[in-house]
Amino acid sequence: MKWICAIVLMITLAFVGCAAKDEDVPVGEVDYKKSKDWMIETFEAPNLHLKRPMGITTLGDYVLICDADANDIVVFDKNLNFVQKIGTLGINQGEFIFPSNIQTYNNDLYVLDTGNNRVQVLDSEYNFKNEYKLLSLNSQQGDFYKDMQVLSPEHFYFTTVSFGENADIFEFNNNEISSMGNTFWGCIENAGEKMFAINTLQIIDNSNSNFSAVSGENFLYTIEHDKIEEKCSLPNKYTIADFEIIENEIYALSTFWHRIDKFTLDGEYIETIAELDELNYDAFMTVDETNTFYVTDSQKLKVYKITKKDG
Repeated sequence: MKWICAIVLMITLAFVGCAAKDEDVPVGEVDYKKSKDWMIETFEAPNLHLKRPMGITTLGDYVLICDADANDIVVFDKNLNFVQKIGTLGINQGEFIFPSNIQTYNNDLYVLDTGNNRVQVLDSEYNFKNEYKLLSLNSQQGDFYKDMQVLSPEHFYFTTVSFGENADIFEFNNNEISSMGNTFWGCIENAGEKMFAINTLQIIDNSNSNFSAVSGENFLYTIEHDKIEEKCSLPNKYTIADFEIIENEIYALSTFWHRIDKFTLDGEYIETIAELDELNYDAFMTVDETNTFYVTDSQKLKVYKITKKDG
């Protein structure tokens, strides 16, 4: 619990300490256009047997959500009816400490088990299959693993939320971990065999081996092995917590505007598909094969289902 509180404290200090730099960046606005093709359902986390919903994914007919404070994974059907829980608090196989995100690959589940500094792999029946050791994050100061994209069983990228040297995008390949060499706080997405990234916040170097995060400029990046390159700019201060790329269009979860906006891959705004309640920076989003979106907010303790209307 101490290191969970540290997250809130560090974020608060970061924004207070860097307010001047933050104010220098104007808010990016778009020619707002609200789509009428989508409907939103809102669920309160406690009603879903969730203490702190974080990473979310779908597998077959089910939605799986990391419940970080309960140290388990909760399984729902596509209408968010409770099915079962996976795992419990611990350091052994199939046990978790603060699971922060979850992804699928070839019907296997890859869980970012932050408190144990590892990725655990579960099969489609939720049985333990494998594990990969990651970095030694400083959980006492609030570091945790934010996002992950799996390219093959032993090859994946992951990002961290960290106010130290581990704030970056990392590549795990055949049990070797390499850093992009950039300070980064944000999310990543694999689309069409290409890796993309969007920064949630700007990391400011305080010249004392620590960093502060501010809401500032947002960019879409491409990633290739150990290189990250800027592809285009996105509206300033959008503070994009997560994103999906579908048919060469970006669906960005903006915590500043608390909505899901659609952009081209060149950063041009198309429309807004959903307006949500106020969102926290630690929000997560996934989309299933029917293009139904699911969003979790770990601080406001809500889960959203966004479905396209028939016809």
